[in-house]
Amino acid sequence: MRIDISSRSGPYAVESAETISQAVSRACVAGKTWVLADASVFALHDEAILESVSRERILTLEANEEAKSFERLAPVFTWLLKGGFKRDCTLLAIGGGVIQDISAFVATVLVRGIRWDFIPTTLLAQCDSCIGAKSSINIGSYKNQLGSFYPPAVIHLVPAVLATLPREAVFSGLGEVIKFHLLDGKPAWEAIQRELLPERIPALEPLIWTSLGIKKRYIEVDELDTGIRNLLNYGHTFGHAFESATGFGIPHGIGVALGMSAATFISARRHLVSAEHFLEVDSVLRRIYRPFEQRLRDAGMESILSGMRADKKNTHGATYVILTNGPGAMVKTKVDLDKEIAPLLTEFIRAIQA
Repeated sequence: MRIDISSRSGPYAVESAETISQAVSRACVAGKTWVLADASVFALHDEAILESVSRERILTLEANEEAKSFERLAPVFTWLLKGGFKRDCTLLAIGGGVIQDISAFVATVLVRGIRWDFIPTTLLAQCDSCIGAKSSINIGSYKNQLGSFYPPAVIHLVPAVLATLPREAVFSGLGEVIKFHLLDGKPAWEAIQRELLPERIPALEPLIWTSLGIKKRYIEVDELDTGIRNLLNYGHTFGHAFESATGFGIPHGIGVALGMSAATFISARRHLVSAEHFLEVDSVLRRIYRPFEQRLRDAGMESILSGMRADKKNTHGATYVILTNGPGAMVKTKVDLDKEIAPLLTEFIRAIQA
């Protein structure tokens, strides 16, 4: 399988590979490839990676929020430069979203831009973040406020690596998969409902390629996220706020699932969709988010609202969320947090505890 994507930086591709070993081999140019890897992923696949790259050209990092802070990146740049990295070399990233953010940012600014390839190793990264070119880096207490649009040259997709993921990580990725199917319209929404049977993890590879195909249509027409690409944030403004309000006790994709349920609940209260549509959507999403909804009971509403106020998509003091008129009919909407959203979210959190 292969998907080609147009970008202002030039075309890039997603290509399938059978194994990590095959993917690393394809990405490596003899003597000119350095690797940034998630330490946990490297521990699982060190032999496969070392077949193509010498150990001194591999830097492992703990994949956490602290690692992707601007203040922690200086040693990464220094390691590459001391090792002899030049503009004709390649940086290969192996890991999930944190490693992707770090690698994309480094690749953007090191000697004014270098080639980088990516082997995503989480479902979230494979079905969503690997394409679209975004990076987000923290600085001080400001989360995801530095970044760029700079895609990898090739994304090497290895679905087999997902077999090592814990169930929670798979379900987190499925939150984004559901989002894409809801965005795509009624046939896709009906299809994903058939796939997501209770207590069963579906075949992931077809869902990954379908999700990437849906996202491709948005990012090719709005790469810099100034228009229609905003709709990909369906569930995210609420979800990010749920994550931060619970001290990141809710994983990202599960936060998105809760966020989509909240957005649909509010849409129903605004008479954009029926109450029955909310119940239908929530009945699928709760297979993903349970039991994490319980953590929202102890999250103060002001903490949730603060998280929504901090969303990067807000402008001039206005808060925007993506609501829905039904599958394939999402709409960016200005809302009043204190007068409308706070009471509706209180009602929503109470409703999903039942």
